[in-house]
Parts: sequence; C-alpha cells; structure tokens
Amino acid sequence: MIVDAPEDGATISSPVSISGQARVFEANVRITIFDAAGAVLVDTFTTAAEAGPALAPYSTAVSFTTTVEQQGCIRVFEESAMDGSPRNVVQVEVTLSPPSTTPPTTGSAGLHDGSGRESELAFYAAGALALLAATALALGRRFWV
Repeated sequence: MIVDAPEDGATISSPVSISGQARVFEANVRITIFDAAGAVLVDTFTTAAEAGPALAPYSTAVSFTTTVEQQGCIRVFEESAMDGSPRNVVQVEVTLSPPSTTPPTTGSAGLHDGSGRESELAFYAAGALALLAATALALGRRFWV
C-alpha cells in the first residue's frame, strides 16, 4: 500500500483528496480518518484501478467534519479476505482543519467569495433575480428592482 497524498504532516480540510497505489484483493482500499482523541471521523473505502496482483492507482475525495484545528491521522489499508482484519496499514499524520468561515463579500467590482469566480456568481445572482421577477409576474404582482 502506498499513499501519495496527502503527505505526512500536511494540513487538510474537508473534502481531502487521498491517492496512491495499492495491490489489494478485489481492488478494495479502506480509508479511516481519526481525530486527536482517536475517535473515528469517517470510515469509508474506494477502489483501485485493478485488483491484485497488479499495483494499481486509487484516488478519492473524503469528507469529514471537525470544528477545531487538531492533530489526526489517515489510515489506508486492505481488509483481510479471511477475517476482515486490517492488513498493509499505512498511517499518515495530518492536521485536521475546520472549514473556512470567511463569508462572501461585496465590493465595487461585484460579488467576491475568494474563488475568482465573480462572473459566475454574478450570473447566478442575475438568474435568481430574473426567476423571482417572473414568478411575481406570473402571480399578477409587480416586482420592482
């Protein structure tokens, strides 16, 4: 089992991209994320591109929830076909980061959320306004902008 990302010591936020290479039975790759207290935040799986004996790539995005920045770890492993116990465990030590709480802002150039997609945001805002106006018109009410 090989984990390419995230790297040991990385600070991650949800969803985290986990990728690497695995030589596993039926291409099943198990992933568990633990918080600083050892509690399981998420236990999931993904599939490698091929089953063993080939060493094949895997990649997935895993969502988790944390409210404070804390140490944690990601364990990637295969389950034993015989008894389900973890085999070939790779543990990556990470810092779990809560989601950003920076709200979108408006300014002289329009809507901004830090993503660089201001024109897309303006398009959706205009569409929502047009839908509201059309609904008001259909109900026989005037709508002024």
